[in-house]
Amino acid sequence: MEALLKERDKMRRRFQADKDSLMLQLEEERRNTETEIERFDKRQIITEGCWRKHCKVLEKMTKEANDLKETVDQLKQKARTIDPEMTRLHLRHSKARAARSTEVIVVLLKKRVQIKRPLELEQANGILDAVPRNTSNRRRKNSELIKSKEREVHSTEVTNASVKERKEMKKGQHEEKAKNVLKLEQEKNNMEKEKEINQERIDLCAL
Repeated sequence: MEALLKERDKMRRRFQADKDSLMLQLEEERRNTETEIERFDKRQIITEGCWRKHCKVLEKMTKEANDLKETVDQLKQKARTIDPEMTRLHLRHSKARAARSTEVIVVLLKKRVQIKRPLELEQANGILDAVPRNTSNRRRKNSELIKSKEREVHSTEVTNASVKERKEMKKGQHEEKAKNVLKLEQEKNNMEKEKEINQERIDLCAL
């Protein structure tokens, strides 16, 4: 009987020791689990913050990409329309100036012919040699001759000035055309460069 009691006490002590050991292990595991949960919560908060920040960045990049695409489309449309439009306006302006210059020259040439014709008729018929030697008539004829010469000189000067002006206009038109072509080429190059930069940004945003 005594042996059985000793065996029972021994089993109780062993059971209690095992129980205490298990309780310690469970407590340690509980603390470890709480620590791990706390770490997980912290990582989750950091991850959610990073994700929200990343979403905002992605949203901003998406908006920027859409804006860049719209800008590229506008530049393409501008490149398709700017050259023909400016060329038509320049040609229309040049033709109008050339037409006005031609009209002025034609009018001046007609006036020159009208002024020169009476003098040529007088010289051909020998009117100046056949006129009486009357002093008043000679003075009148000389005065008319001088006026005709003056009108002819004036008409020649005006015509020469008009021709010179037309040459200068053509030269100015040529220089203006070359300047416009150069300007258009520069704008085209700038648009191509801006298009490449925008495309690079779009490609970066798409990554």
